[in-house]
Amino acid sequence: MGERDDELEAASWLRARSFYAYPEERKFAGEIHQAMIAEEEFTLLKAARLNRILAANSSPYSKEDATSEQSACLVALYPTAELGEAGQADEKLLLTDDGNTWLTLVGTLDLHAVRAMPDEVLIGSCSNAAYLANVCTAPAARRRGVGENLLQEARNLATNWGVEGMYVHTLAVNEIAMKFYNCSATSVRAITALDAAASAQLRPAYSLERIELRRRLILSEQRKRLARCHAASSSDDDAIPGNIDMAASAFAKATAAGADADEVIAQQLGAGSVANMTSVQEKYKDKVKEKLETRAEELRKEKEARAVKFSQGKIAYERGQYDTAAKLFETALNEEGPFTQLGGEIQMWLALAYQACGRNEECIVQCKAIENSHPVPSVRRQAAEIRYILEAPKLEIKQEEKVQIPVLTDLDPNKGGRAPAPRPRVVPKRERPKTWDEEFWTNYEPPQYLKNRYVWVAAGIVLIALAWYSTGLTQ
Repeated sequence: MGERDDELEAASWLRARSFYAYPEERKFAGEIHQAMIAEEEFTLLKAARLNRILAANSSPYSKEDATSEQSACLVALYPTAELGEAGQADEKLLLTDDGNTWLTLVGTLDLHAVRAMPDEVLIGSCSNAAYLANVCTAPAARRRGVGENLLQEARNLATNWGVEGMYVHTLAVNEIAMKFYNCSATSVRAITALDAAASAQLRPAYSLERIELRRRLILSEQRKRLARCHAASSSDDDAIPGNIDMAASAFAKATAAGADADEVIAQQLGAGSVANMTSVQEKYKDKVKEKLETRAEELRKEKEARAVKFSQGKIAYERGQYDTAAKLFETALNEEGPFTQLGGEIQMWLALAYQACGRNEECIVQCKAIENSHPVPSVRRQAAEIRYILEAPKLEIKQEEKVQIPVLTDLDPNKGGRAPAPRPRVVPKRERPKTWDEEFWTNYEPPQYLKNRYVWVAAGIVLIALAWYSTGLTQ
């Protein structure tokens, strides 16, 4: 019986993956949807566990707060090593028993012992019966008798409760499930959806939802209060998976670019547009949008805080404070994580800070870690170049081959002597006004002679002619 939080959480993930399978081309949207389903299912399982505890033990609450129906969540665990690589493919289903032995949750089901209502016939002449729900097995453990063993364990538990029969709802077209239950040695009656609707076999606390026929536990107000009390006192942190961070980042980028929020949600859920969304997607649309908006805002603030630490580290590095810079880079890296673009840049600066501090071995180890694990090719290439430089053999230079630079000291002959007295300031003389003659000769410009050669030739000819003419007159 699953009672530990890690078992219940793994069972929630197995149910989400089994009943809400998505094709490969819609894998991203499917992971978002499955994360929401697993989170809700985990809350319901913890609430049911709390009800069982209140019913069995003394509590500050009245035992009337607990449901009068008996219920149990059964899980099947299998050694991970015997499943091979297929058993380790989904880390959400991995559990540890004693810290050394790894187990994989390969199957789960819910068993609810409910009394028959007035004039209700459950199975033949039985006055009570146990209702099976959420029966599923992991793909890696099928054909190993996991489902049959779970049903047998459920039969034994129902017998201890004094229950005479078991039944389950399934689809009439689900021939594999019908054959499995009808051939089971535990005598489970499989009621199809049409039979259930016709004979009013649906219990008030459960409903069959679309083709998945997934059980929905309708919590009363008292159960919700108990679930909140248990969640507040629990030390476990129901963290949102890393896929939600990716979806929140994509959602923030799309809305910042001007896209409609509802359309973005529809695309992430694989519907393409709001008009093509199914009823189940419509039901989760607002909840997904609210969670993505909240997470996107948290990521923005966290990124700004990490960027501040990163900037402070670069400033310290530029100022030569390499030890301080290394500590700031380490803090920023712990907050950012090593596998993002910013995380790669932080690791590069951290490696440079290690090298500046003389910690060459740590610098090389850091560069190798970036080369082997970082998803961005440019970051891996830069790390490889730095490591190549650091691991290159050092050239041995003899003492006589080194350039000797003299220490330039005592360049100022007056250093340490008496300081020279300041020169007296020369008072400018007052200018007297110039006389008329001085003003004339200051502004005088000599006449500009003609520079045209033809004019001078013509003038020469005229002078010669006048001279000849005057000579003729004298004779």
